[in-house]
Amino acid sequence: MTHEIRLVEGFPETEFPLLAALAAGLGSFDEGAWRIQLTGRPKVLTCLAWVDGTLAGYKIGFQDRPFYFESWAGGVAAGFRRRGLATALMEAQHRWCRQHGFRIVSTVTEGSNQPMLIANLRSGFEVCGTFLDRRKVLKVMLQKHLDPAAS
Repeated sequence: MTHEIRLVEGFPETEFPLLAALAAGLGSFDEGAWRIQLTGRPKVLTCLAWVDGTLAGYKIGFQDRPFYFESWAGGVAAGFRRRGLATALMEAQHRWCRQHGFRIVSTVTEGSNQPMLIANLRSGFEVCGTFLDRRKVLKVMLQKHLDPAAS
């Protein structure tokens, strides 16, 4: 398996149809919500994982406030999981964040999403809180302090 991680700064308009199809297949896509969250943000980054010419995964986030980056949405297609793509996407995102002066990356995931929780914890995130969303689903908030010297 040959994979490539591509970074897109700003709203990913050109890649949006493929990205939307992948996200919809993962059950995490609402075009209106995506456009509201991503349009007009000062810094948006989309990391795309391509495997042999197929979009296999993504990680998208934005500047939340000065020095804070919100890793907002992401996923890997079922047929491409357990190959290190989520880790490669996260590493690319954090490298870009360091290069752009961010000090903290934050994310929220469902408490039942054990693979994502484990990936975040292995990457250096720490749990900083929990809450129940409108649907009464447990959400876990995580933060990672970036070492500016790391590459």
